[in-house]
Amino acid sequence: MKNLIRQILIHLFRLLPLQNKVVFRNFNGKGLGDDPKYIALELMRTYPNIRLVWLASDIHTPHPPQIQIVKYRSLLAYYHLATAKVWVNNIKHSSMSLQKRKGQFYIQTWHAPFGLKKIEADAESSMPKEYVQRAKLDAAQTDLMYANSDFRLQMYKTKFWYNGSVIKSDSPRISILFQAPDSKIKAIRQEFKLPENEGIVLYAPTFRANFPFDFHAFDFQKITELLERKFHKHFTLLLRLHPNDAAKFKEISLPPNIVNACNYPDMQELLAISDILITDFSSSMFDIAMVQKPVFLFAKDFDDYLSRERNLCIPLQDLPFPISKTEEHLHQSILNFDQTQYNSRIENFCTKYGIQDSGEGAKFIAAIIHNKITKS
Repeated sequence: MKNLIRQILIHLFRLLPLQNKVVFRNFNGKGLGDDPKYIALELMRTYPNIRLVWLASDIHTPHPPQIQIVKYRSLLAYYHLATAKVWVNNIKHSSMSLQKRKGQFYIQTWHAPFGLKKIEADAESSMPKEYVQRAKLDAAQTDLMYANSDFRLQMYKTKFWYNGSVIKSDSPRISILFQAPDSKIKAIRQEFKLPENEGIVLYAPTFRANFPFDFHAFDFQKITELLERKFHKHFTLLLRLHPNDAAKFKEISLPPNIVNACNYPDMQELLAISDILITDFSSSMFDIAMVQKPVFLFAKDFDDYLSRERNLCIPLQDLPFPISKTEEHLHQSILNFDQTQYNSRIENFCTKYGIQDSGEGAKFIAAIIHNKITKS
């Protein structure tokens, strides 16, 4: 009976007038993050008359007062979805779905401006049927996608079961890497009690279903020592595991200059304060490369991981980053790093794949939303 009443109320919500507001979703109920966060912050700054609603599983998630947090999948959440002029979401398999109304505008941001692995229709044979069905339904409702590269733009047009508009745009989530205020950088550093001139290396490996390698065998201390020798300043390493892996390391004991950053909510802010990134297959490598910060790819299980996972959509040899399968090789990559050569490789990579980003994505997409709201 309760479910019937709920469905009737949701249907009635759809009869109400549309309002000048934007509803944001991030990974099925997570707090402020990814492209939706940076679009929301830009709307908040530039177009304060537009109401902003964020659907989050945790209603106590940190947020500016100008953004209203509503419990994800609650009746109130469906009310806001049914009456908002604009939706912004970063995944296609949403656990909270609603048929879009006439006059509503849906922006699908996706959650990786650029990536290594084949995705969506390119990897359909390895995906659950339920995911594919939801992704196709999402694509049918989507009005706009955007990409900061010709390569990804073409992928959205041909591999996402999507026939709508795709435009070239900077990535909103990268904006903080170009334009982070000094006060923001200082606040993030203070969160980890890091001195102003401390070098920061971020170690952020991707998820491992079987967790095949031992993190205790990775000599974090040696990495910071080599970075200090190479870059002539003291370094702290921030450890940022995937959430599914981080739970297994709650009790891990770390040396003083190794900091557990697994629970920090915004990966982009960690990239903004970091001087160097060490990862394996994370799309964050392409974000931080836009500001030419050094990236080192490292995975002891590199070959095994690739054999078990989906195929890559670009050849490894095209990547502008040094790739290491052993710690010894990683050590040498650090000591042999040449910034000038690295910058040249990034430039060549961006040229080949049509990547352009100057950190203006949040402003660009916010202006599109403002235009849709004011002219509808």
